Amino acid sequence: MLFNFLGVIIVLPFSHHFASFMCRLIPEEKSIFGDALDDQLLQSPELALQALHKNNTQQFLALLNYLSNLLDNSQKNLKMDLQKLKLTLNESSVFADKLHLVPKQERHWQQLLALIHALDHLNRLHERCEDEDNRARTVSSANELKAQHQLLLTTVNELITLLKAQDWIKATEITRHAYELIHEQYEQQRTSIIKSTASGGLTVAQTTAIAQALRWIDRVSWHLARISHHYMSSFTWNSDNTIQPGL
Repeated sequence: MLFNFLGVIIVLPFSHHFASFMCRLIPEEKSIFGDALDDQLLQSPELALQALHKNNTQQFLALLNYLSNLLDNSQKNLKMDLQKLKLTLNESSVFADKLHLVPKQERHWQQLLALIHALDHLNRLHERCEDEDNRARTVSSANELKAQHQLLLTTVNELITLLKAQDWIKATEITRHAYELIHEQYEQQRTSIIKSTASGGLTVAQTTAIAQALRWIDRVSWHLARISHHYMSSFTWNSDNTIQPGL
């Protein structure tokens, strides 16, 4: 017993160094949802906003990959943990809530506003992926929604590529264009589905499912457009419309 006690006394001063060594030896698996947000970053608005932007981008990318798999008929298994993603979104929201700025800090103020807007749409997009995945499957299978399905899937896949390249200008353009096309056709498509039901082409249950799926496409395309817009707005722009290094 005395030997054990002496062993603890000798080893204790070196425990922190040993723990650090083990962390370097066996690094923690990097999360696809972003790194942990350290409250110490809040002392520097610039660094805090950079960290928040980076994490939100990773979370958006994870949702896009999930959406792509959900909409792609060839994909059978959805392996992403939406519950874990929700927790990281909540952590980002808490971190953003701690970042208290004032309007006179104009550059940082505008960036924070944009990121909070983006977070709101990210959370709503997450809800549509988690709670309404049956509507996404209807989108993939209904012949009546074939054009909208293809447009949304193509936009999501292109958006993934643009996010990795940090091309927010192009991302904003393609998502806005996709939303405008889908939204313009919404009422006409809905009317066409109702008429098909009245003529016996669809059952009432099928019509309800397709109409809900059509509404889902419209809302998802809206969230993609707004998230892309707000991320682009969170950058600092130079007078020649180039992005200023930093955030």
